[in-house]
Amino acid sequence: MSHRPFLGMALLSLTVMASATCRKKAPEPGPEASAVPAGDTTILWTADTGYIASRWNGPVVTSDGTVFITGHEAAVTPPEGYASAAGKLQCGLYAFDSDGALKAKVLGHHCGVSSPGPGLVATDWGVVYGNDAGHLYGLWPDGRNVYRNAKIAGHNARPVVSSDGRIFVGGDALRGLNLEGEAVSYTLSVRASGPAMAPDGTLYFYSDGGLYSAHPSGDGRLIASGRGWKEDRPVLDPQGYVYIVGSKSIVKMAVTGEAHWDLPLDSTLGASPVVGPDGTLFTATREGLISAFSPAGARKWSVPLDAWIQAEMSVDSYGSVWVSDAKGTVQRIDADGTVGWRYTLPCRTTGTPAPSPDGGTAYVGCGWKLFALRAS
Repeated sequence: MSHRPFLGMALLSLTVMASATCRKKAPEPGPEASAVPAGDTTILWTADTGYIASRWNGPVVTSDGTVFITGHEAAVTPPEGYASAAGKLQCGLYAFDSDGALKAKVLGHHCGVSSPGPGLVATDWGVVYGNDAGHLYGLWPDGRNVYRNAKIAGHNARPVVSSDGRIFVGGDALRGLNLEGEAVSYTLSVRASGPAMAPDGTLYFYSDGGLYSAHPSGDGRLIASGRGWKEDRPVLDPQGYVYIVGSKSIVKMAVTGEAHWDLPLDSTLGASPVVGPDGTLFTATREGLISAFSPAGARKWSVPLDAWIQAEMSVDSYGSVWVSDAKGTVQRIDADGTVGWRYTLPCRTTGTPAPSPDGGTAYVGCGWKLFALRAS
């Protein structure tokens, strides 16, 4: 199936895009760019990505095995009209195949490193990337059809993609962008957080202290209000429940607004909760305690990390949770609470670990490189 670009988008060069660059001085290579230890068979390959400056910028893997990640490079030869950008950082969006070969690279877009949560969203055709300047980017694995849309006012950099190819973003309104040509195919005129999407296509989002639902073909509906919620988007599980994180507890709520249970928090969370395929809820405290809770709210197990949590967690199709800590250790905690695999990188870990579809490889950004690790 072919895709036409977003209406109003500009085609980008695969080398340098004439766009605004981040006004930051390029960091000097240091210990974080250290070489792979001799004889290490866990590291399958590494790829240069420029400095990965944000813990939110973890890689994502599409169904064909393409690995996407964002990074920063020094603009040695800045785009025409941006001479002042020389020596400053410009952001890149990179695509690698499963053997580490570079398939595509786009430089020059706004960094968006302050954006909360993963900025890259995998789709059947490639990735969508949002940044905190309000732009959306799309990149196909073969490097073709690289686009940027016009700025979306108030866009919060966390898009979701529906099964029919529409991209939904929050901001000063909830909008749906159609990959087949229409710039905006849906608008709900309420200020909206980043949306979460249920399997049936229903969108859930926060607005002015309330939790709302909306179907892309209809209006929004208030579900609940006034709980001091802290997350920038709701968390959904496969059974249709919504998890809402407050300052002192996590509430599991039915989409009708009825609270299913209220789980007190003993410590501040260091990452957003994630939900496994069987409905298990995983939490991570700022100190690095990973816990799993059954759909009924009972604690199943807890596993302490050696350091505070470094990035968001991810869950694979087997129900294992992947996490990295501030000492550079990446590990997989299996569904029964046992540590099934772990490895300490030669640099400080940044970004959420991303497993391959079969779980045999873990991809993680670290310093100036993307690492592919043998995880079996």
